[in-house]
Amino acid sequence: MNRFLEQTANISPNLLTDRPEQLAFWINTYNACTLADVLDTVYGKHESVRQVRGFFNGRKHAIAGEQLTLDDIEKRARDLHDPRIHFAIVCASTSCPKLQRFAYTGQALERQLDQAATEFLADPKRGLRFDLEHKELSVSPIFKWYAGDFTGDSSGAGSLWARAKATVSGGELLDFIARYAPDDVAQAIRENRPALHYFSYDWSLNSLNTHSAGTKP
Repeated sequence: MNRFLEQTANISPNLLTDRPEQLAFWINTYNACTLADVLDTVYGKHESVRQVRGFFNGRKHAIAGEQLTLDDIEKRARDLHDPRIHFAIVCASTSCPKLQRFAYTGQALERQLDQAATEFLADPKRGLRFDLEHKELSVSPIFKWYAGDFTGDSSGAGSLWARAKATVSGGELLDFIARYAPDDVAQAIRENRPALHYFSYDWSLNSLNTHSAGTKP
């Protein structure tokens, strides 16, 4: 990981010749920087990344000739307009997507992002739960926080309006969720348009220090 971060410090953005390579770079960079910061400032000291002041918007990382925070790196990824990155970048918290055992690559990116999205929405603790009896769908608040990314209204007033609609009904998110949800849930979404609710987000550190071996998410 340290070697990768050393390489990212001096890489030229001009070497990233196409969009999939750029997106894979920013995803891998975000995850590597997060892990480095967790080991440096959180693990064994705190129970959550949110207990570290400036964890996302204060700590700087040398990336491609710039000094960037995690929020800056996330924005570079989001600016490439593929909402599946929200299932690939990992904030080391219990409710965030799982860290994959592979690095993202431009060549395999479509398959890898589809896998990340499908696995996240198949996880009832992190991504999605469906109450068939009451026809209620509960999903991660990631879909509400970044509603504009999932609906195509990701900037300015469009983003605020998308988030407001997600809070009220979530209707425009259902079609996106159905693409990657388990088959039975996808069918229910298309046929019944269930009510959409949002989980509470668990920011506790996703580690054995904060979760016993028997209950680790």
